[in-house]
Amino acid sequence: MTKEEWEEACGYFDKEEYLVAAIKKHLLTEDQKQILFNMNLSVEDLLNGRYPIGQGELIQHIFYDVWNEKLGWKDFGC
Repeated sequence: MTKEEWEEACGYFDKEEYLVAAIKKHLLTEDQKQILFNMNLSVEDLLNGRYPIGQGELIQHIFYDVWNEKLGWKDFGC
């Protein structure tokens, strides 16, 4: 996926709903879906930092690093 295709898929980041839909369609793995379910979190929670204090490094590793690797550039995380 090119950067242009990614930006088009998520509505050029105009609205979070398009970004979330693009993440769910192109980036989120089945294992990640299960982890979110087990943690009682959503993609929206991740994007807005609504996860337990002290879990940022875990979130970065499990989600953002994997998504950035799939994209081929850094778009998520610190």
